[in-house]
Amino acid sequence: MTKNRWKCLAGIQAGILFFLILILAFPMVNKTFYADDLICEFGKTDDKAVYADENTDLRGWFVKTGKLRLGYGIYKVTVEYESTADSSFLYFTSEKEFATEVDNIDKFYSDVAYLTKDYNTVTTDVYINLKSDDYYMGCVFGGEGMLTIKSISIHKGIGGVLKGIIVYVLIVSLLDMLIIFREKRRKGKIQDESIKVFFVLAAAVVISSFPLGVDYLTKGHDLLFHLSRIEGIKNGILSGQFPIKIYTNWLCGNGYAAGVYYGDMVLYIPALLRIAGFNCMQSYKIFVVLCNIATCAVSFYCFKGISGSTKTGTVGAVLYTLSVYRLIDIYVRCSVGEYAAMVFLPIIVYGLYRLYTDEVDSVGFSKRWIVLVIGFAGIINTHLITCEMVAGFTILFCLIMSKKTFKKKRFIVLLKTVIYTSIVCIGFLLPFFQYFIKGGIIAVDTDHFPNGIQQYGAYLSQIFEFVTAVSGDVMKTDTGMAGEMPISVGAGLGFGIVVMVYVLVMGYAKRKQDKRGIFIVIIFTVLSVWLSTCWFPWNLLKESSSKLSGIISNIQFPWRFLSITTIMLVAGVVLSLSVIADKRTYFSIAVGLIMLNLIQSLSFLSGVLNEAEAYRVYQENDLDMVTAVAGAEYLPSNVLLQLFEVQYAVPSDNVDFAQEYRNQNHVEFSVSNDSTCEGTVLFSIVYYDGYTATDSDTGEKLDLYMDNGRVGVKINPGYSGHVVLKFTGYTSWRITAIISIVSTIMLLVEFIKVYCRIGAEWRLVWTKRRG
Repeated sequence: MTKNRWKCLAGIQAGILFFLILILAFPMVNKTFYADDLICEFGKTDDKAVYADENTDLRGWFVKTGKLRLGYGIYKVTVEYESTADSSFLYFTSEKEFATEVDNIDKFYSDVAYLTKDYNTVTTDVYINLKSDDYYMGCVFGGEGMLTIKSISIHKGIGGVLKGIIVYVLIVSLLDMLIIFREKRRKGKIQDESIKVFFVLAAAVVISSFPLGVDYLTKGHDLLFHLSRIEGIKNGILSGQFPIKIYTNWLCGNGYAAGVYYGDMVLYIPALLRIAGFNCMQSYKIFVVLCNIATCAVSFYCFKGISGSTKTGTVGAVLYTLSVYRLIDIYVRCSVGEYAAMVFLPIIVYGLYRLYTDEVDSVGFSKRWIVLVIGFAGIINTHLITCEMVAGFTILFCLIMSKKTFKKKRFIVLLKTVIYTSIVCIGFLLPFFQYFIKGGIIAVDTDHFPNGIQQYGAYLSQIFEFVTAVSGDVMKTDTGMAGEMPISVGAGLGFGIVVMVYVLVMGYAKRKQDKRGIFIVIIFTVLSVWLSTCWFPWNLLKESSSKLSGIISNIQFPWRFLSITTIMLVAGVVLSLSVIADKRTYFSIAVGLIMLNLIQSLSFLSGVLNEAEAYRVYQENDLDMVTAVAGAEYLPSNVLLQLFEVQYAVPSDNVDFAQEYRNQNHVEFSVSNDSTCEGTVLFSIVYYDGYTATDSDTGEKLDLYMDNGRVGVKINPGYSGHVVLKFTGYTSWRITAIISIVSTIMLLVEFIKVYCRIGAEWRLVWTKRRG
């Protein structure tokens, strides 16, 4: 295809995009309905508001708008109100009578927004797919307390336009890639083997994403928690927070510091998709698909690098992408941090393999820290528990390989890995350690699991079972396996250890480093399995040292080590296949393992679709931000969760207090203390270091204190003024966040430069070495 044709095609695509934007953006809608504009079914009306109370003995549609003509787009519907109860709600429909979300899913969808007494405005998103002139919106009175409706407004946002642009660009990009593929294929630049590899890897991604092909999410253990994290990040971006450490919308707007203790780097992807107009389910599904693609692509690159063979790299990528434990993480546990961290495990294995098998004077050896930094920074910023486990195994590996570890050039690379990883992650690590060292948070208490974690370990039979159940909960060993969630790496992948032993016994591994590598992987596989079981002496270790007690309690469940078992088994298979010269033996092992793993994976995924509970959620209003805190690990110690289920402010008797504005954990109020004693105002906001109370006129800082985990403001005698209470964090946090962003960009640029430059040279060296 000539340059002129490409220019013509680009011009046509740009023109279509321009007209698409016009179609999606117009007509603009920005309309507000006041009391006089609303249709009142019962209650009282004046020129300012519409009123209803429980004395009317009526409930149901209270007020509503007339017919609305609305086209495709995402609309924000806002109601300004006052309520003394929590049973009334804002509703959007296309008919006079109620229509369920499922009935109208092709036409529009929206969540119910409850008009709680803690707020005076509520906003909900309405996603309209089909143009119609019979849409309504209004408020339903729940029959309790008093409800006052001041106005209802609807505004067409930019989200629908951004969503349309993203979808269009994706489709156009795929079409352009097909054209480029056709051109290169015609010129002989793409070989048949590459096409076969692509389709095999694509099939693995499609199969691993199989349960996403429905119009709902399968409800897993931690799904609510992670969807709420995404909403917290989205709200933080929209409100201009930097960095986002407190999820202000959690706990009824009282704030929760999950962002301090839990790395959320990858969750910015679905959060940005939410801002672009995708609903909660769509954003999460896209994120899961991207994780599956990344897992497959990364593992292929790494296992190909380890084995020096495209074929073996493909086998490793398929086994890892379809590994049962990873699929359990995605669809049963919904452990976003853990399955995102598993994307980076092959990178660490590959980086260590190259570091310890390449000669210190080989091409690009001094840059081997780059891959390791990407791997370790990835798991630190996604899942700290996985980081703890990987760190332990990495240290053990370095000690086993001590003769090579302490060679000057190799040790310098390891030292650079530690230093540069710390720099890349400093934006997360500084706030984390600042809070961790101070303590006072449940997550860092050593008695979080007072009876130890050993009782939550798995049985050996569970770890290698052919998974049939797809539901269940975390159970203690004294109840047996019945009714417990699946805890398994799968029988198929479990045969990997048999393959490794077979290769060593049959003498396929000729070189010393191949034998040693496979043997170490066997040791690490057995060790990680033992650590996962109820037979490892976790409780004995916990009682032997207070320092170990905290680390062990943070692991929570021993079977988390199965992520290490999974990567070890796949890496062991890759190493084993790389030394087998006999094609028949190679083919039998590779195909046998893939088929066993594939059968079990398909059986498991089918079970997920047939047995898992359907969960439909479109936006934040449908998420319970109190239940989302799960074990409440990031609350101050020894406080009751019920203290944060509503919003309130409690001034002392000697203080005149008037709250003028509150948006979640941002409060503005006027206060005066005419007495001779110190006064206080206690808020329902969860107390964390980083809150400030500032006089908006003078800039004076008022002292804060903690009362049962809540933020309190001290009011000095004689003080009178307007105060702004909000979470500001620390300047050092903002500086380190910028350092992390800049260093991450520099790291990725350096990775591309270095590995593009030395790739061809290293392939030549590898070919000679394997020969």
